[in-house]
Amino acid sequence: MYYIGIDCGTQGTKAIVFDASAGTVIGKGYEKHPIISDDSGKREQKTQWWVDAMFAAIEDALQAAAIDRSLVRAIAISGQQHGLVVLDENKEVIRDVKLWNDTSTADDNEEIIRDAGGNEAVWHAIHTTLPVGYTASKIRYLINHEPELYARTRYVLLPHDYLNYILTGEIVTESSEASGTGYYDVQARAYSKKMLETIDPSNSLADKVPPLIAWETPVGTITEEVATKLGLSVDVLVAAGGGDNTMSALGTGTIIEGACSLSLGTS
Repeated sequence: MYYIGIDCGTQGTKAIVFDASAGTVIGKGYEKHPIISDDSGKREQKTQWWVDAMFAAIEDALQAAAIDRSLVRAIAISGQQHGLVVLDENKEVIRDVKLWNDTSTADDNEEIIRDAGGNEAVWHAIHTTLPVGYTASKIRYLINHEPELYARTRYVLLPHDYLNYILTGEIVTESSEASGTGYYDVQARAYSKKMLETIDPSNSLADKVPPLIAWETPVGTITEEVATKLGLSVDVLVAAGGGDNTMSALGTGTIIEGACSLSLGTS
């Protein structure tokens, strides 16, 4: 059996084909994507760059592996964390993605902390700090500076959540991604009602965030369109995957409680 691993990074997307019986990587692919930036601290990308790079990298890896593609059983994605992907009610992307290293939202981040009652209050709400790179400040940025666009927003996703959606048509997230948003309580392992309401005083953010699934729960199977595009079977599973920092920890052998075979979503 074979598995495909994908990493959507800031500078490019990597893909590998892993031979489970041999325990080795037998194919690799890589595609770059640019960054939109300016002196304000803006760092943004287009989701289409990720999608194009993902499919190109997978195809390159599969060609390098030269395998029977019907034997690919699962796909897992890791992704750059904290980026804000916004979709409308038709599940169409309506804005370029503000990335983890975007600092144009610094004032908005300070505003959230102030509205929450200070850093200590934020800690009690989510049991972590709220740096400017987290997703929360990007949401407040839209509320403050692009309110009409925010009003059109139906779904708030992270980068790897969006790529999972492209592969499966399912909109979900998991805790490693949610932990870097600023509105997920890492101790309670649930969204923080206080922070959701603080970030968005209109109280609509709770309806925009995706449901959480367990790390060992697959997102679903690939769509017929994806199967046809890559020459794979339609029953290929897509694992929950996770944020790149968590995946890096697993890759170096770090034990994380509850992360049983996280990379493939199996027990």
